[in-house]
Order: sequence, then structure tokens, then C-alpha cells
Amino acid sequence: MSIQRDDNPTPSVAGPNQTICATATVLAGNTPVIGTGLWTLVSGGATITTPTLETTGVTAVSIATSNILQWTISNGVCPSSSSTMSIQRDDANRIVAGPNQTICATTTVPGNTPVIGTGLWTLVSGGATITTPTLETTGVTAVSIATSNILQWTISNGVCPRFVIYNVDPA
Repeated sequence: MSIQRDDNPTPSVAGPNQTICATATVLAGNTPVIGTGLWTLVSGGATITTPTLETTGVTAVSIATSNILQWTISNGVCPSSSSTMSIQRDDANRIVAGPNQTICATTTVPGNTPVIGTGLWTLVSGGATITTPTLETTGVTAVSIATSNILQWTISNGVCPRFVIYNVDPA
């Protein structure tokens, strides 16, 4: 008769939770010193590229839902060690601003209404006063003469900022 004793597996550390804008990311599980590791999807939607690799890629991450992944390290008959992490994927908005303008006095600048997130007009260069920076279509006054005035419309949602540059030139 022989008796074999297995060592307990390395304690599992799934790595930090992530908030992403893209459809893919890289996981940061710890390297097993004793045992082998396996990533599994607990909830949400994602494709794990190489489930047995601690720093594997994850693609096709679901948007606007909690995607929970588990890193389990096992060795023989000993109890496995597991930990979880989450990936939150924010949505990137489509962003639109109207055409550049050449004006004589004041004007309005048209941005699109955010489907998700919040919008903000900012002055990048030149001189002008943006009447209500958080409205998609807002007034622009006190526009500098003889210089290009550049405004930016930004829509932000979590970690997903998007922007477009808009020129208002004096006549």
C-alpha cells in the first residue's frame, strides 16, 4: 500500500476589478506555484481566450452588465482555491457636431444628444463664452475676432470619453 500526499494549491488571486471601454482586456490572475489554474465565466458574457493562462485575454465582453470571472487553482485531491473579479464595460457614444462656421456675431453650436452619458462643450483655443456648456445645442457669444476659435463637444460615459472638434471663425 502506498499513500501519496498532495500539497494545497497556491491561494488564488483573480486580480483587480476592471472598467473598460473596449470589447477586450487582459486578466491579471496570479501564477500558481503549486497546482494549475483555470478561468471560468460566472456571469455576464465574455470569451476567455486561454482559460488555463493566468494573464489571458478576454474578448466579446458584454456591455452594461456585470461580467464576473473566477480564477480557480487546483492541485490533486486538495480543496481548490478560487477568487473572482468583475469587468464592467461602458458604452462609447457616437458623437456628432455640426459643420464649422464663419460668423459675424454670436452663434449656436449643435452637438448630438448623448444616448448614454453626459455631454460638455469646452473652449480649446481662441476666445468665446459658451452659454450652457452641458446642453448639446448651446449659444456661443463674445467670439474672438481675427482668430480661429476651437470648441470641443465631449460625451463621457464612465471610462469612455468621445469628442469632436468644432471651429467657429470670425467673418
